[in-house]
Amino acid sequence: MMSSDALTRWFAPLRRMFASSAMRLAVTVSVLFTLATILAGGISYWLQTHELQARLTADAQQIATSLASTYETGGRKDLMEQIASSVSSARDFANLYLFVPEQGQPTYGNASIVQPFTGSKYLAVGVDVFPIGNAGALDGEGYLAFGIKIQDGWIIIGRDTQWVTDSQEVMVQSIAWGLGISLLMSVCLALIIAHRSEARIVRLSDVLGGAASGDLTLRYADPSGTSDDISRVAHLVNGMLDRLSVSMDSLRQVSTDVAHDLRSPLTRLRTRLEPHAISTELPHETRMDLQKALNDLDTIVSTFDAVLRLARIEGGNATPEIEEVDVGQLSEAMLDMLQPVAADMGHSLSVSKTESRLLVAGDRDMLSQAIVNVVENAFRHCPAPADIRLFAWREGAEVCLRICDDGPGIPPTQREAVLRRFYRLESSRSTLGSGLGLTLVAAIIRLHNGILALSDNDPGLYVEFRLSALS
Repeated sequence: MMSSDALTRWFAPLRRMFASSAMRLAVTVSVLFTLATILAGGISYWLQTHELQARLTADAQQIATSLASTYETGGRKDLMEQIASSVSSARDFANLYLFVPEQGQPTYGNASIVQPFTGSKYLAVGVDVFPIGNAGALDGEGYLAFGIKIQDGWIIIGRDTQWVTDSQEVMVQSIAWGLGISLLMSVCLALIIAHRSEARIVRLSDVLGGAASGDLTLRYADPSGTSDDISRVAHLVNGMLDRLSVSMDSLRQVSTDVAHDLRSPLTRLRTRLEPHAISTELPHETRMDLQKALNDLDTIVSTFDAVLRLARIEGGNATPEIEEVDVGQLSEAMLDMLQPVAADMGHSLSVSKTESRLLVAGDRDMLSQAIVNVVENAFRHCPAPADIRLFAWREGAEVCLRICDDGPGIPPTQREAVLRRFYRLESSRSTLGSGLGLTLVAAIIRLHNGILALSDNDPGLYVEFRLSALS
């Protein structure tokens, strides 16, 4: 017996298939078509059976009427001769020819009957009528009969229902074959339509998913050129993304223009203030105030620099200088550069790697910037002493770099938000920073067609880069 886990795995593809609204619609249409075909076949079966039975009854009535006319013109002798002639020419018991005299005299014809009657009636062999000489071979069959009362008794003619039975069997087989072929064709057509609709819905979902992830360049394109409800929705989605893209480009351009226009005046202002900050002619308190102003100016200029770098990357103006980069060696180089800063802040910084060569194709300066941004974030937001570690390894066709800390971390609900421009956690409002560090990291990793993931280090946070490995 299969286990519950095996059953779950076996039925998983079916659940995924019927989770599609298009597939459910296709199955519903097929079921309705099948029920409609069965209903139509049943009605046809009943109507044809009724028509065949009516014909047999009408034939029996016509023959009985003809024999009654013979009796009227020639009497009982001619009637019996006509019956004898009919019986001799029909020895397969397809028809019954009976003359039932009154006053208990024997029945004349090719059968005996339990009770004579007038009008139409169904006679069951072995119950109502007993064909002479068949020795029970016709038991279970029947006749549609018609009886006429004459002066000397009754004339009863019966027609064998085997013709009706054979016709019913042919009709049932025809309906079954027709239903099977029609059902197969309808199911195939429904599955093709459902698959096509599902593929179009998946493409539209990919466009919307890309937009939700920040990629506003994707658009839905239907190669079939079909004009239906999906194409109309897709047209509206494309129009919405066009307008949203224009709005986002305008917003980026505004921030870029502001950063570009203000960076130069701020740099000149710093140049003017710096000599006064180190001049001995000013009071000590004034020089301290000027030094604080210079630090604030440095923060503002650094923010503007980050905005400009981000705008160049996101606008496609930053062309990466692709070369062979060893992620392990790059991490060790960043360790040498940042180790003194970590020591001054009371943190420990280490690097470990699983292989001697972890090669990717990328821009060394940009990847260095991404590593530095993440590590400096850990420096700023982790209380000293913090343990910050870099792990580099290869996993299949990817090279992975994970930067871990044991600080306060980022709540799961805000990990997507911290990748947006200028977003800062409430707990980090009092620390230095512009809210652009992780945004710039995300842009650099996207430019390298990589994957950026933020997750819980328990305690702390880890940030992971995944880049395509060079073989």
